[in-house]
Amino acid sequence: MSEFYDQNGLPLNVQPQYTAPAQPQYPAPVQPQYAGPIQQKSALLAALLCFFFGIFGVHNFYLGHTNRGVIMLVLSFVVLLTWWMGVGLVILGALLIWELIDFIMLLTKSGPFQRDGRGVPLS
Repeated sequence: MSEFYDQNGLPLNVQPQYTAPAQPQYPAPVQPQYAGPIQQKSALLAALLCFFFGIFGVHNFYLGHTNRGVIMLVLSFVVLLTWWMGVGLVILGALLIWELIDFIMLLTKSGPFQRDGRGVPLS
C-alpha cells in the first residue's frame, strides 16, 4: 500500500518529513536602569511658568510634553509675524484660551497634567 498505512489501511505512527523552521529566539526586553531616584516635577512651578510664559509653551517643555510645547512656540512666532494682518490676533486669542485651560488643568492636576512626560506623577 503506502509507507504511512499498514496492510489493513490503518495509519502508522510515522513522523511527517516536513518540520517547521525553528523560531528565532530574541532576548527579553530590559527595563532601563537609572542612576538615581527620579525627581518629581512641581505642579506649582509649572503653573507659574504657564501663567507668565504660557503662550510660548514653556510649561510644556518643563513637564516633558515637548510636542505641545513646540506647537505653542511655533504658533507664538506665527503671531509675531502676522499680528499686523489680523490673522495673528486670532491665533493669539486661541493661544491665550489654550494657556488659560492649561493653567486651570495644572492647578487641578487633571488631564495630561496629572503626570509629566516620563509618566511620573506631579508633586
